[in-house]
Amino acid sequence: MKVEVNDIVDRHLISQMNNGIRELKSIVEDWIAAGTIPEVDWNLIRLLDFQEILRSRNELAAKVVQSVCLSCPEYLDHVCHSLYDFTGFC
Repeated sequence: MKVEVNDIVDRHLISQMNNGIRELKSIVEDWIAAGTIPEVDWNLIRLLDFQEILRSRNELAAKVVQSVCLSCPEYLDHVCHSLYDFTGFC
């Protein structure tokens, strides 16, 4: 996706803004149809530290999916409350 930022910000060209919105809308519709947002192929990044962090994240993600917490009917409320306490956002 290519957006002409200068045309939108500096020159206030509505047509360029509408083009960007149309392209973004198309991408989001693809994500909705697929039911997921595709992840970048992180394996292309060869930095050892990055790969170690990625491996650790993937291991933790696999454990989280099996967590009993996910079956709690109040899960989203608990997580949202915890995130708000930690970050101020939810």
